[in-house]
Amino acid sequence: MIMERSWFGIGSLVPVGMKMAMEIEKEVGKKRLVETIGDAVAFLEAYQEAALKKSYYLLEDETFHKLRTLLKA
Repeated sequence: MIMERSWFGIGSLVPVGMKMAMEIEKEVGKKRLVETIGDAVAFLEAYQEAALKKSYYLLEDETFHKLRTLLKA
C-alpha cells in the first residue's frame, strides 16, 4: 500500500495529495490511482469517486470544467 512506502508520519512533509492518493487506492483501487498519473483532473475525479463512497466533501462539476479549461490554456 502507498502508506507503507511514503513519508507518512514525518511531520509536515505529508502533503494533502498523499492522503487523497491513499483514499483513492483504498476505495477505488490501485489501478484507478495509477491511471491518474500525469493528469491532475483525473486525479481529482478519482478522489471524487472515493469521496462519494465515504461521504466526504465533494467538488462541484463546474470545478472540473473550469480546471480542464485552465489546463488546456
